[in-house]
Amino acid sequence: MPGLVMLLTVPAALAEEAAAPCPEVDLDVAAEDAVGAVTDDELVYARDLADQALTQLGCVSRVADPEDLATLYQARAAAGFFADPPLAFEADLVQATVVHPGWFNDRFGPDLRRAWEEAGARVSGEATLSVWPIPDESLLYVDGHPWEAQPVVVLPGQHLVQVAKGAEVVWFWHGPLEAGGEVDLATGLPEPTRARLLRDNPLLVGGLAAGLAVGGAWYPVHSYGKRFGEGSEHYDVQADPVDALDSDWRRFRLMEVGLGAGTAVATAALTAHLIQRIRRREAT
Repeated sequence: MPGLVMLLTVPAALAEEAAAPCPEVDLDVAAEDAVGAVTDDELVYARDLADQALTQLGCVSRVADPEDLATLYQARAAAGFFADPPLAFEADLVQATVVHPGWFNDRFGPDLRRAWEEAGARVSGEATLSVWPIPDESLLYVDGHPWEAQPVVVLPGQHLVQVAKGAEVVWFWHGPLEAGGEVDLATGLPEPTRARLLRDNPLLVGGLAAGLAVGGAWYPVHSYGKRFGEGSEHYDVQADPVDALDSDWRRFRLMEVGLGAGTAVATAALTAHLIQRIRRREAT
């Protein structure tokens, strides 16, 4: 399928990265310090603070706050926007919109806000992200936003993907998602139980529900059609049998259409779920 990307990211691979020095990063402190540096007109320092935090997202042990992520990108943009002469800043404003659409840190002032609004208006496209498996008692976060249903649809750009138990991160990935792309990430974490599996797979649940509804409706529809086809002895021929036949025929046809639609929905949902499962297994 065009735009499909398979990525394998497992704890074993991350262990090698973790073997290197990885200082604890507090995004809240980093974002606050970067804002302070901008307001104090220490623009180079502000950019350095934001750069350091954003390049060490793998060292973040707790779920990221989307406002902190957006603030760090906006601080980078501010360092370029307020420089004399101005430096490139629009890409960082776009990225701030990507991680936290519609949110701006007003401490950067109205001039940068206008530039942020103009940059955000040009952001378009979608990327699709799936992460598997996610164990029980854990939750998926993309740029600090919690997600239960998958796949996740986001704006194209850099994204931080975390799986956390409570607030503690147990797995992460950070990288680009292209417009129109479909990315499957394999965590290597334990498989969820059946209850969690059903909760995190709405296509499967929907398909099974539609299938059960079709199964329950089949016999009444079949019986009604059989009765209808047996002839006029089931109708009072003295009480306008033509109208009775016509009314029952329309009712029977509606039942048939509903049964067909339910079958189509169940088939489509289960097929989509099967394709999603195949992609997840290929990613592992």
